Amino acid sequence: MPPKQPNIIWILSDQHRAQALRGAGDPNLETPTLDRMRGASHSGIGGSPVCSPFRGSLLTSIYPHQCIPSHDDPLPQNVPTIAHAFKEAGYRTAYFGKWHVDGAVHRTPETRPAHQFVAPERRGGFDCWVGYENNNAQYDCWVHGHDASGDPVDLYKLPSYETDDLTD
Repeated sequence: MPPKQPNIIWILSDQHRAQALRGAGDPNLETPTLDRMRGASHSGIGGSPVCSPFRGSLLTSIYPHQCIPSHDDPLPQNVPTIAHAFKEAGYRTAYFGKWHVDGAVHRTPETRPAHQFVAPERRGGFDCWVGYENNNAQYDCWVHGHDASGDPVDLYKLPSYETDDLTD
């Protein structure tokens, strides 16, 4: 029997400085779960200070200015993401939370970004995808997507705070 591959959990916190953890010495924050994971992670630097270009680069390994040059540009179609690389290595993949690489071009003017429908072909190739395009109200978070079987997950409001509900 071949050796079992390790589980990989990749956590991306939005606009989060490395010092902004209780375990890193910040007395103003309570981050017990992230603090318990210290030592099992590696830190890095993003190639863009803006959310969408950095996310696109992280997902594709393409420089931000060549992938998603601005805040409201979409992830280019038919560009392989990290989900494709992991699937080729035999992993099952899932994505939960803020996507913010679908771009404003797919949003109608009257649609709030939190309710923007991200079509299955624009979800980066993940086996399971439950998320939303963009939202800055973590207490009023709506998600949609598809489960690991490919069945749709209709838009619904998370009952509590986003980070709690998406990690339970």
